[in-house]
Amino acid sequence: MARSTTAAPAATRVKSPSLTIADASRAEGTTGTSNMAFTVKLSKAWTTPVTVKYETVNGTATAGSDYVASSGTLTFAAGETAKSVTVGVIGDTTVESNETFKVKMSNPLGATISRTRAIGTIVNDDTTPVVPTLSIPDASKAEGGMKVMHIMSSA
Repeated sequence: MARSTTAAPAATRVKSPSLTIADASRAEGTTGTSNMAFTVKLSKAWTTPVTVKYETVNGTATAGSDYVASSGTLTFAAGETAKSVTVGVIGDTTVESNETFKVKMSNPLGATISRTRAIGTIVNDDTTPVVPTLSIPDASKAEGGMKVMHIMSSA
């Protein structure tokens, strides 16, 4: 009797979604702290939660004086495809160049990372104060005859 064999169907591999983070920019302001938001996207909705760690990294901007250092874990619930990482930008009145820092993602669970970091640009909105100037123009006068005054007093 001939034996028949049936090949088992190849397992269907479902590709997990990938994570990206977009660059962001914000004017620094003159006082207080304002928020810069970085959008993190999942390439497709997923049926289970997805997590990824993030942290800020100095560039030309320095944590504590230009922005507020931040780190944590983003969690995408099943079906979610977008989240934000918010970083505080510290305002000042110093005239300086635009400054940058990075938000770096790592250790994903349930997804891969296709873009691991984003650049945050703090846009300088301060201007050099205009200092008033004072000038005295040259003066000239034609020379003339001298007048002598006699003062007489009676004693």
